[in-house]
Amino acid sequence: MATVSEKTERATGETTASDDIDIGLQFLAQHGQVEYTEDEDRRVRWKIDLYLLPILMVTFGLQYLDKVTLSYAAVYNMRDDLGMTGQDYSWATSIFYFGYLAGEFPANYLLQRLPTGKFAAWNLLVWGALVMLSGVARNFAGMAALRFLMGFFEAGIPPAWIQITAMFYKVPEQGTRCTAWYFMVGVAAIVGGLLSYGVGHIHTAVQQWQFVFLLCGAITVAWAVVVFLFLPDSPANAKFLSERERTIAIERLRHNRTGVKNTHFKLSQLVEALRDPQVWIFVLYNGISMQINIGGSFLPIIIQNMGFTGLQTTLLTLPVGGVECIAMAVAGALSWYFAKGRTLIMFVVALPTLVGGVLLQVLPQSSTWGRATGVWLLLCIPASYAIMLSLIASNVAGTTKKLTTTLLSFVIFCVGNIVGPQLFRDTEAPEYGTAMRAILVSIVLCELLPLLLGAYYVYENRRRDQLVARMTAEELAAATVDNEEYLDRTDREDELKFRYWW
Repeated sequence: MATVSEKTERATGETTASDDIDIGLQFLAQHGQVEYTEDEDRRVRWKIDLYLLPILMVTFGLQYLDKVTLSYAAVYNMRDDLGMTGQDYSWATSIFYFGYLAGEFPANYLLQRLPTGKFAAWNLLVWGALVMLSGVARNFAGMAALRFLMGFFEAGIPPAWIQITAMFYKVPEQGTRCTAWYFMVGVAAIVGGLLSYGVGHIHTAVQQWQFVFLLCGAITVAWAVVVFLFLPDSPANAKFLSERERTIAIERLRHNRTGVKNTHFKLSQLVEALRDPQVWIFVLYNGISMQINIGGSFLPIIIQNMGFTGLQTTLLTLPVGGVECIAMAVAGALSWYFAKGRTLIMFVVALPTLVGGVLLQVLPQSSTWGRATGVWLLLCIPASYAIMLSLIASNVAGTTKKLTTTLLSFVIFCVGNIVGPQLFRDTEAPEYGTAMRAILVSIVLCELLPLLLGAYYVYENRRRDQLVARMTAEELAAATVDNEEYLDRTDREDELKFRYWW
């Protein structure tokens, strides 16, 4: 059997350094390829689901819960105790994303160079400790500093989860799995509301808002140990699989044509990402959709401004999680049955968000339950967002290009989250007219962008089909090499064989 270097040299025409070889190809070179049945494929996938998905789901839920602890604490006099006035609360929300923005660059670089599972676990541990420290903040400056650092260490989790999904699942499976771990955002909203409601009945020398931070942070620190011990870095070192099952786990990715992971940074792939239309559609969608993301920090305040007490407000945030869970379940089910059609699924599952935006824009403040319904419906948009993340995993090939795409997407994600809270002007409470108008415009744009992305994919696939149709069998054979699926080619470099999942 040829060595990895020989295979790569035969494919590219030049000798390649050992660190420029996909880890999946390295594993196959050491352990050999295998033939496997459909039953074995299903068993391996089921085993991956049972072991991996709970870790991804709980972690993503905790990330969201920790991020929005500020909003739960806010209804228990945190703002008064920390001396927050004017736009201080808005800035405490925004500064988290300044940290997130600063953390995206090193996080995406390190994700390519370091073991994914261990990198995620250490970030989880640090941010959990920072959440606990938020409970002892004494003023706005202290809370702002902690929020910045929390954002910095949380920045690597979404790109890591996209990478892990692409490393373990076939393209048709990725939409459902992304919505599965994103589903936990809705669950976390429900759990957080119940937890905050329970904390509201605690009366001790420790303030109720402090309990929120201390309890959530302690749970995250404990979970970080679980992630460190059990989350694999790739299929190649997944200890819960036998050697044959690890080989099957890698072989079943062959048709993805995106490989497993390459630890070598490639400038050419970065440049290609900057020139790729799909990348900029992802980027625009990320930034614009975040203008709708009021659920994280302002939703409880909007509800409370309708005349409810802190405890009532906490209970009225629970439907938000329920709506989001339903939207995620619908998006995941549709992705399972219609693997080709995810851009249309993004459009469909976001339609209730458009209804919610209209209700908030046209109903007066006196229409309490109508406006509350509008707020709840806004949180359907994360289901569309989760499908978009799965399209990055499926349609962006080349490790450096994929990480560049996630970097750009989450940079603009941060910008959107920094700008969004500033649209909630304290002087415009309780209607927040500027923010409501911005949300409605953003929803309309978020309905149009998936349709544009789908049209681009259909056009590009047809162009590639026509290109192949003009080639002879001999030309196609000459363009084929052994294990080309693992050579870390981008979706553009592999245009003869790679087709986009729209």
